[in-house]
Amino acid sequence: MLPSQPIGAAPTQLAATSRSSGVTSRDLSLWYLWSIPIAAAVAGVKGLKIGPLEYTGYLWLSYLLVGLLLLQIQFAADPKTKIRFPILFWIPWLILVWMSVLWISDFSFRNVQDGLQVTLPFVVGMLASVTISTNQHVRGIYASIAISLVVMTFELLAYRMGIFERVGLECDIRALSLSLVVFGGALAGWVPDEWKRPFVGWMTCIVLTFLAGSRMATIALLGVPILFPRLRSQWLRVALIAVSMLMGIGLFYTPTFQKRFFWTGSGTLTQVFRGEFLAFGRFEAWPKILAEAKLRPWLGHGVGSTRTFVPQVWQDISLPHNDYLRVGFETGIIGLMLYLIAASAQLISLWRIKNRGEGMIVVVSSSAILAGLLYMVCGLTDNPLTYAIWVTNPMFLLVGATYGLRHVKPK
Repeated sequence: MLPSQPIGAAPTQLAATSRSSGVTSRDLSLWYLWSIPIAAAVAGVKGLKIGPLEYTGYLWLSYLLVGLLLLQIQFAADPKTKIRFPILFWIPWLILVWMSVLWISDFSFRNVQDGLQVTLPFVVGMLASVTISTNQHVRGIYASIAISLVVMTFELLAYRMGIFERVGLECDIRALSLSLVVFGGALAGWVPDEWKRPFVGWMTCIVLTFLAGSRMATIALLGVPILFPRLRSQWLRVALIAVSMLMGIGLFYTPTFQKRFFWTGSGTLTQVFRGEFLAFGRFEAWPKILAEAKLRPWLGHGVGSTRTFVPQVWQDISLPHNDYLRVGFETGIIGLMLYLIAASAQLISLWRIKNRGEGMIVVVSSSAILAGLLYMVCGLTDNPLTYAIWVTNPMFLLVGATYGLRHVKPK
């Protein structure tokens, strides 16, 4: 335990204290980073309030403040510390996000909250890039993901057995499903260096998204063999795609997914291809959201503004369930282009690192690429952008770890 510090202690004081107590600033940052996947799992429980807010509200805010503090401590401990994470890719879009606060017509703290939740993952990425420096550091991330899957398994089993309902709690199915997509992509990054554990991990994520009844998350995970960046044998890729397709067809005809796809509780793939399936209001609401977005086409209505407008055209829903539509609505065409350019540049940079690296750097960069691609797929029907605790924090943890490990000089 660290000795208590006076409120407002400077980062230099904290850094000195940590060194004197045998705990380095890097240790503090590693514990913070390794806790991120576990936090995603723990935050799957809903209904626990502290005062007026869900505990998850305090959780994401704590991660933001502690992350910023740890960055300061790192710089205080070593003034030569450099942020390796390519934040310049994202700066133009982040500037526009925060500038958009100025033209929100119905401003509230919720707009600021959305901006902070969008910003938090970049703090995680930057801290990971200055902290992660060994293979063991990276292995700690995957160990944390494994622990998270165990926690999520118990949560989803409790959900399916009705235990949450009996004790007056809820399971955040959507958030957990999106977390599982990122974790499945991360674990698949080990192939072909390893096969057994990554395959078991990937299958576990698919089973859990199935238990959650999440269609898009399951489809995204089944698409891993298509998106996987390290398979050189095209025959093997085709074989894995065939396995995924068979699994997908089998899951589609289960009672769980039949109820998720059709009002009547049964239907065929042909009906899905014709668009005759449950969209839960998406197809009706999207044109109305797009029409409103066109009223301010270039700079949008401002960060968080979808939460005000969407309930007017989609009952009991506060987000458009399409991140690209959301980004366009809130930051306009300019914001959407900046967002897509930054995301593309990030993926291209990671791909180059993968192609030029070896060993663990290839594993973690592949995990980051897969997590990023799957994230973008899920963005077509959901809003993972502000799911910082569950989705973007773990994803940018992998991205930051890639850049941190990349710049370590071999001894």
